[in-house]
Amino acid sequence: MCSSIVRVPNTRLNAVVVRNIARKHWGLTKEQMKGMHVHHFPPRSEGGKDIPEHLYICSEEFHRKIWHGNEYFMNNLMKAVEKNTGKKQSEETKRKRSEKLKGRRFGNNISGNSDNSHFNKKVIINGVKYNSMTEASICLNISLQCLNYRMKNWKEQGYIYV
Repeated sequence: MCSSIVRVPNTRLNAVVVRNIARKHWGLTKEQMKGMHVHHFPPRSEGGKDIPEHLYICSEEFHRKIWHGNEYFMNNLMKAVEKNTGKKQSEETKRKRSEKLKGRRFGNNISGNSDNSHFNKKVIINGVKYNSMTEASICLNISLQCLNYRMKNWKEQGYIYV
């Protein structure tokens, strides 16, 4: 008995790659695949993988009516509701979380006059002094990310913080 070794990918594959895997497994041409759907059985949500043994090819109508009929959707909807119903947090847990996060800044809410922001630090680049990295990036016509990289790695070429 001869069996092939199938490598199971860790991440979800691109839909085009999955179609090609199914097409080759079932010995179909690209013309025969036109208008056809690829179905996973068992479904990915239940441990199905992007391997040939879990991929089935069927028409759009068959896919919709047989594989994904109303009963299928209702069963999976109930599973999803059961899994995603979370517990409410106690007031003590909310208070503790709030205390931990006090004083922290999230996202891009950097105040304009904050000295902590690296965007507001004064820099000297090739002997020219700039009041902020934003001003320097505009004058040098480069992005802030590029300037930040240069400030970290190009100190010997004249990129220094004041």
